[in-house]
Amino acid sequence: MSGKKRRFLLLLKGLVSVALVGWLVLLVDWRQFVDGVNRCDPVLLVAVEFFMAFLVFFSAVKWRMLLKMRGLDFSVQRLHRVYYIATFFNNFLPTNIGGDAIRVLYTLPGHAPIQIGSAPGEVRTFVEPGTKQNAGWQTSLAAVIVERLTGFIALLGICYLGATIQLLTPGSPEMFHWVFWAGTAGVVLLGGLRLVLGRDVLKRIVPDTLPLPGIIQGVAGKVLGFLKHLVSFRRPGQSMVPVWVVSLVFQALFVFMMTLLARAVGISVSLPVMLVIVPLQTLISTLPLAINGIGLSEAGYVFLFNAVGVPVEAALLMALVLRALLIPLSIIGGVVYLLDRSRSGRGGENGQGRDGPVVTRG
Repeated sequence: MSGKKRRFLLLLKGLVSVALVGWLVLLVDWRQFVDGVNRCDPVLLVAVEFFMAFLVFFSAVKWRMLLKMRGLDFSVQRLHRVYYIATFFNNFLPTNIGGDAIRVLYTLPGHAPIQIGSAPGEVRTFVEPGTKQNAGWQTSLAAVIVERLTGFIALLGICYLGATIQLLTPGSPEMFHWVFWAGTAGVVLLGGLRLVLGRDVLKRIVPDTLPLPGIIQGVAGKVLGFLKHLVSFRRPGQSMVPVWVVSLVFQALFVFMMTLLARAVGISVSLPVMLVIVPLQTLISTLPLAINGIGLSEAGYVFLFNAVGVPVEAALLMALVLRALLIPLSIIGGVVYLLDRSRSGRGGENGQGRDGPVVTRG
């Protein structure tokens, strides 16, 4: 993507954020908002902060499981640090490199950790001793994507469970009925595809080639090659059951953490309601429509919680408190990044750090 297009998209996202923030400012009764701040439970907020830190470690464990399936054996401690660094890049730096891209770069076989150089587009990488050299960028990228996909599907499953419970609850809001029927349609569609195409549905859907001209054919070939690599992530004899179990446990813990956060800011809703709202809010927050989700995420909280009778002020407070609780984790990530950079940069004038030779990628 050219620099002009990138700047234009950034401008559009900025306008969306400004418009949504402006709408929320006009919508909220700020006296009630301040009263809500004063009623927050500090003990529960501290508990949520520690819970968030635990979930970062839990994510690193799952990520390691996926990397090991493809022959990359990083320590949990190493991946735990990288997760914190990714959080820092996601929340603090005005960069187009997202946290997931940082995780891919840190796990390129034989190339970890990274440095963002002073020259435009310069990325420096350091070889990590003991890292197996038997996979390429496709493995690192596929591991991150599979981790995200399994987590997202597990979250949708939890959402469907909550919507089913709400459907059986008299007087539940219409929103939950729509979620239930949309989820049912998705389950029927996927079940039908598997019935017609067999077990390896995705392998059958992804074509080997596309009839495209010239350079486009080359690009399409690389994309299709990666998709084939992705859908064949699980090798013969390997099982994805442990990954699915970890994903479900993680998402259940995440919903529980968000329920604690809701209680901390004075929102009292049932667990089945949170089983639906948290996944929907996560989906809204991931839409690439605003800068770092600013305005979009907060509007999602207001819309979803207001649909179940929660005041606008309390919903917005929950969204803003969650952002505030992410700041300490991001600061930890920034410190870890600087320490890694300092450690890797030591080693003399020839650029030989403790982690091995420097490789510069333009």
